[in-house]
Amino acid sequence: MLNLERTVVLTSKVVASSFGEITRMRVLVLPVIAFLLTACSNQQIYNAVQENRRAECGKLPQSQYEECLRDYDTSYDEYERERQASAGDDRD
Repeated sequence: MLNLERTVVLTSKVVASSFGEITRMRVLVLPVIAFLLTACSNQQIYNAVQENRRAECGKLPQSQYEECLRDYDTSYDEYERERQASAGDDRD
């Protein structure tokens, strides 16, 4: 019976130790995953909005169509640079 109790205690310690490591990993990994998902989501939202706007351009007469497309031809990276620069200008 003593060996069984010792085995149960040792097993409990191993499980508790493993649980603590998993919890620490979650604390470190979850914010990184959240950040990456947010960044990805922002770009996906931007691209979806741009695509929707370009689709709306298709409803315009040919004379306005090309100008409309040019208005919505900014890449996400370029948009983000302009947004960051504008945010920096607002702080001054």
